[in-house]
Amino acid sequence: MSGRDPEHISEDASTGAALAGLAEGFARDWVTNGTILLSIITAVAGVVTGNLPWVVLGPAIGILGVLVGWTSIKKRWSIPVTWAALLAVLAVEVVLLVVMFA
Repeated sequence: MSGRDPEHISEDASTGAALAGLAEGFARDWVTNGTILLSIITAVAGVVTGNLPWVVLGPAIGILGVLVGWTSIKKRWSIPVTWAALLAVLAVEVVLLVVMFA
């Protein structure tokens, strides 16, 4: 019989590592959903301001943020690339919202 026995647990398997991976995946999922939500808020806020640069920049950055969030899920980017992309989008959107309403 070839293949691995699913009932056998490796000697170097670690419950702590499994829990850490689960926690990281949970946090990444929350940040991805939060990024997509903030992107939608940024797009709507840009339109609501009524000022010409924000009416264009808000929706453009918002749509880009939604696309980055969805693409990270669909294409299954690696964990470091996903975190870097999501944190970059969050930083740009927060700065844009602060400048927009300052």
